[in-house]
Amino acid sequence: MSKLQNLKMSELQNAMESLVAVFHNYSSKEGDKYKLNKSELKTLLQEELGDFMAVSNDPRRVECILEDLDENGDGEVDFQEFVVLVAALTVACNDFFEDFLKLKQMEKSVLNRTSDRLTVHGMFLNIIYDRMFDTKV
Repeated sequence: MSKLQNLKMSELQNAMESLVAVFHNYSSKEGDKYKLNKSELKTLLQEELGDFMAVSNDPRRVECILEDLDENGDGEVDFQEFVVLVAALTVACNDFFEDFLKLKQMEKSVLNRTSDRLTVHGMFLNIIYDRMFDTKV
């Protein structure tokens, strides 16, 4: 066995590997295997980020996301453009959880009931969507 096969990857390395694998799993289905077309992007968003997509009832949301991500204007999303989406979602999630932890410290009793937990989950999805796409749901 080579030294590389014996190396244990870190959690961050595993996350990076997963990110690359997910992108190429969807990008290789049609056309340019190194880019996501509109159909591939829609499938990826629905299957991998379904909770985020379910927050909005906007039928043009995939088109809007594609337009926002498509920096070079070719009508497709390459890996670098895709990473911008993942990074922005990650930052929005981090911001939400920081705000949530502050709120949780102030209002611990609110989270003791199941219905309140579901409300907080819904609020999380709405806030993430608003921050990602600069909209109000």
